[in-house]
Amino acid sequence: MKVVEREKQQKNILAWPGVGLLFNHAGVMWLMRFSVLALLLMAIYFGFVYPDAKQNPFTLAIFWSLFWPFFIVFSMATLGPIFCGICPHSFVGKYLNRIGLNKPLPTWLKKRWIGLANRYGCHYVTFGSEGRVGKCV
Repeated sequence: MKVVEREKQQKNILAWPGVGLLFNHAGVMWLMRFSVLALLLMAIYFGFVYPDAKQNPFTLAIFWSLFWPFFIVFSMATLGPIFCGICPHSFVGKYLNRIGLNKPLPTWLKKRWIGLANRYGCHYVTFGSEGRVGKCV
């Protein structure tokens, strides 16, 4: 009995000619990172300055039309780790860690239940014990 050996298909997106050149070039990566960071900072700024949706359609358009469908849904599912290269959170966090306090994480924050307690505590404060939307306790 012969075992049929199949060649593994290489699905390396960086091996594609255009994509590999685009994401392996340092200048292009810096341009993409700062463009996405500028969009994020502008959307946050306009969201605080003009919180009404009628005065500020820019913030809603950026978050719900660009960041959510393209950067989160599309690029995380198809591009995988490439998204982390242009994500503004990882980009800024990497450089903020260099100038941080460099202290270890407190032991009470290392407990596994702190995140769950935080999540349900925020939910209780926001919605109340009866699940009323928009009314705080």
